[in-house]
Amino acid sequence: LNDNDIKRLEGTKSENSKSEEKELIQSNIEINKQIPNNAEVQQGYMNLGKKQLEDKDNKGAIESFEKVYQNSIGNSASTRNKILDKESPINTKLAQEANQKIAEIYKQENKLDKAIEIKKQLLKEPLIDQNLVLKIAETQNLASFYVQNNETETALDLLKKSYQLSMKNHLTIEAKSSLERISEIYKARQETSLSIPYYENFLSELQNLIDHDSNLYQKVVIKETEDKISQLIKEKELQEQLIDKKNTFNYFLLGFIILLLVLLGFILYTLKAIKKKNLKIELQSLRREMNPHFIFNSLNSINQFIAQKDELSANSYLTKFSILMRGVMENSKDDFITLDKEIKVLDNYIQLEKNRFSDKFNFELIVDEKLTETDEITIPSMLIQPFIENAIWHGLRYVSIIGWLNVRFDLESNEIKVTIEDNGVGIEKSKELKTKHQSQHKGRGMSNTEERIKLLNELYHMKIRYTIEDKQGLEKGVKVTIFFPNRH
Repeated sequence: LNDNDIKRLEGTKSENSKSEEKELIQSNIEINKQIPNNAEVQQGYMNLGKKQLEDKDNKGAIESFEKVYQNSIGNSASTRNKILDKESPINTKLAQEANQKIAEIYKQENKLDKAIEIKKQLLKEPLIDQNLVLKIAETQNLASFYVQNNETETALDLLKKSYQLSMKNHLTIEAKSSLERISEIYKARQETSLSIPYYENFLSELQNLIDHDSNLYQKVVIKETEDKISQLIKEKELQEQLIDKKNTFNYFLLGFIILLLVLLGFILYTLKAIKKKNLKIELQSLRREMNPHFIFNSLNSINQFIAQKDELSANSYLTKFSILMRGVMENSKDDFITLDKEIKVLDNYIQLEKNRFSDKFNFELIVDEKLTETDEITIPSMLIQPFIENAIWHGLRYVSIIGWLNVRFDLESNEIKVTIEDNGVGIEKSKELKTKHQSQHKGRGMSNTEERIKLLNELYHMKIRYTIEDKQGLEKGVKVTIFFPNRH
């Protein structure tokens, strides 16, 4: 978990992040210390030292690198035992790196004497002394510090020893490296001729060196392997680039598809909204249509009262008619009104029709006791009136006796059931009694009502339905049943 957090914080520039990263590395070190001979402790100190170097904390970095060095190689007296111990946490590479880091810090601080001492200390370690390649490499590093300290003679002595040791043990690469460094010093001192004998010696022994240098073959193999690995890495990077490009194209394509779908969804939503708005406009237009026959007859009745000089009846009728018209106009603004308002409008309308036909029928409006919240239940406005109008004009007006009209509101299976029943002449008889002009004239009331029901069902998913039937048996008349959903 610490490693993951460290990787997350790498590359951040804030001071808080750097501090947190160092704390996590230190925590890692303490965790790894709990496992005996755990080489991860040295790697932890190495990482901590590098972070301290980045923060220009040279003192802290030296302390961390010294811990790497001590934990990797330890005191000279105990090093041989550690070498023989297979479970030893010795890490030569880390020891060299830590030693070099300390020397570089001293070099930056112009403390070349200390840097030289650090390198000389490493050369004394048994682990270095027993590994010729490491010994020669570190001798060359020590020589480079002597050169920087203007002690070229001491540097030449060290490089000549490393050259002779390399030639003696058939280490071609190491011999070549020592020779080049010797040549550089002589060249800087303008004594180039002094390096010629060494070149002649190296060239004369080159074939012998190559023939007996087992490390050279290993280095060639390693180099070839490294080249192959490098090629594989490049191929992997190229493949990753191709995958990235493909992914980029896929993301672009996916984004385009999503944008297209969003646009299509917006278009569909807009079309649906337009359709809904058109349906509402059509519904409003139908709702505002008044039955011309009803208005015409109402005005004729008023005119008749005036002609008979029955001003009291004309005035009463006109007052009720104006109240009804005001109610109808107000209710026509909305798709739905409360059941209470609808009942009041219907009562007013039936009263007018009763007066118009000189008390030719009696009526009764009945509301079920279950419908206690008539001021909260809503139904479509003026949808029941055309059915009542038909009952009066096509049924009750033709009876020779006093007729009756019942309008009942019931609550049934969470639906509002409206029953309109009369004892008129019935549907078939009404058709026979119509005049030629009446037969040719198609009333707008019922067709308007059917269209409104269709629009309301489509717009609000209401499932409004109705039935019209002639009553059977001795009793004449028509029974209309309308079902509305119980809306609050």
